[in-house]
Amino acid sequence: MKISGWMKRNFPVFVLVVMAGIIYSCRKDKDDDPGEVNMILETQGNNSAILEGAVIGDSSESKESLRKTIDIEIVNDTGNFDISRAYICRSTSTISQINWIIPAKNISGNNLVYIKANDIQFKTSQFILIGSDEEEFIYGELGEDNYIYTTTFLSAGEKGYFVGKKEIPFDELSNIEINSIESGTNNFYRSSIKVVPMSYELVNNRITVKVKNKSMVTVYAIKSPYILLDNQNLPLFWDYLEPVIDSIEVPVIEIYPGEMVNFQAVNYYKGNCNRILPIIEYGLNPY
Repeated sequence: MKISGWMKRNFPVFVLVVMAGIIYSCRKDKDDDPGEVNMILETQGNNSAILEGAVIGDSSESKESLRKTIDIEIVNDTGNFDISRAYICRSTSTISQINWIIPAKNISGNNLVYIKANDIQFKTSQFILIGSDEEEFIYGELGEDNYIYTTTFLSAGEKGYFVGKKEIPFDELSNIEINSIESGTNNFYRSSIKVVPMSYELVNNRITVKVKNKSMVTVYAIKSPYILLDNQNLPLFWDYLEPVIDSIEVPVIEIYPGEMVNFQAVNYYKGNCNRILPIIEYGLNPY
């Protein structure tokens, strides 16, 4: 799900879609725990952190067989973003689906919002078109302006990620062409509402990420992306984390101030790494 009000991510108001009108909440670990596990290697923005810990993946395949970097071209480049390479990934060499990741750093000197890649084309080494996407919004940090919230925001100097999935041959893809990277300035700024990944563990082939609301207000979070990283913090693979209560996936989770909740994903990566970057999607509106 790639949405900006969580209803397609290009809606200006950051809202939550609650299935069947039910909001789920989790009320354990509400108070700060001085003994809580903290695996944070590096924080990024107000909603993500690089965590380092247990090995993720069964090491049955090499990283080289599961990831490659390819060229990327921005046809109408505004110069607002540092985008140099695209990372083409897969969980195992036996599947046809590729997961692509494009890191983008805001070098404009301004805060930017509603950041969107338009007309994404996937090509072979002979520049033959083998797939395309109309648009993808960035996964960035939480920005706000007059009670409007969106994670399609990057403050000056911060990094976000365009991600996607495609049924195209891993070996044939050699180039990605993007027509333009669209963004606005508006009056958005980095929100002081922080929801931060703190640690992770692997149990029964599932990755469980513990996420803490470090703000003074209640927030509502939904399915959020995670990126596996190598020891140079370069992308290896990405997929989604689902919010859970008592190991049951829920569409929306309510997180009180100081509270810790869990997000989970099945661990089916066949390489190995011990760093993960969750990017948490959240806002203030439970509707």
